[in-house]
Amino acid sequence: MRKFIFLLYVVLLFSCSKRNNHNVIEATGIIEATEILINSKVPSQIVEIRRDEGEKVKKGDTLLILDFESLKYQLEQAESMERYARSQLELVRKGARLEDVMVAEENLRQAEENYKVAKINFDRALDLKSSGSFNQKQYEEAELQMKLAESRLAQAKANVNKMKNFFRPEEIAQAEANLQKAIAAKNSALKNFTECFVLAPSDGVLLKKFVENGEFVTIGSPLFKLGKLDTVEMVVYIPESDLGKVMLGKDVEVSTDTYPGKIYKGKVIFISNEAEFTPKNIQTKDERITLVYAVKIRIPNAEFELKPGMPADAKIILNLN
Repeated sequence: MRKFIFLLYVVLLFSCSKRNNHNVIEATGIIEATEILINSKVPSQIVEIRRDEGEKVKKGDTLLILDFESLKYQLEQAESMERYARSQLELVRKGARLEDVMVAEENLRQAEENYKVAKINFDRALDLKSSGSFNQKQYEEAELQMKLAESRLAQAKANVNKMKNFFRPEEIAQAEANLQKAIAAKNSALKNFTECFVLAPSDGVLLKKFVENGEFVTIGSPLFKLGKLDTVEMVVYIPESDLGKVMLGKDVEVSTDTYPGKIYKGKVIFISNEAEFTPKNIQTKDERITLVYAVKIRIPNAEFELKPGMPADAKIILNLN
């Protein structure tokens, strides 16, 4: 009695196959799909969600947008620093010409004027902040602009001084290093900026949406789960007695109760070398028939009709004579 119950349990739970004729092995299994978890790459607030659960998407479609204003400003600053580093390298490589010195001196005068304006704006912001007319963000922006103007003034002064001296090899090497550093900073800022536009990594269906508009997400926060449904797979189990008849590349006909009468063409892509769910004691030939082996089937699913978790029936075509 115990032996009978065990055999029935294996048959029902692990989809062991059956054969109605010598040319076909029939089995059942569950449709599986590759799932991709889409996470946030930058900490920011969600400003727009463009796609929802259940929607089909194409690779490159925008799924949602994060607040990018601060990262856009950082990118602009990084691009400015790259341009400056590149001009400095060109300058030290060529050496100072009279017209270059004149340009540097004019840049210095302009930097001095810009600093004066930024300092006046900062002092005004400080007064307005004290009176409550300016918020903290406006004050910080004025302070940042003053510090940038101060930094550019110092750079302009140093540039004029360098123009009037001979550039040594180590100065050229330093300028080259500064440019590479500026390029790396620009690329990093560009990457962070583009990460605010979350794109679909491949064609598929959005199986799950984890966030709502207005939420603040951190690095690694899950945003969507995407299912790649253009091709799905299913695993069935066949007994040891049929293992030698199934080979890689065998054609398979797959059907479901959801779409009665419709046949999906698949192929065997994997056959396990190890038996699964084997009884502890196998003594007779009849008992060895309960050994089952996993067979994986790949099925094209252009219309996305086959969904993960859907039960399906498979007929492995043996083509025996």
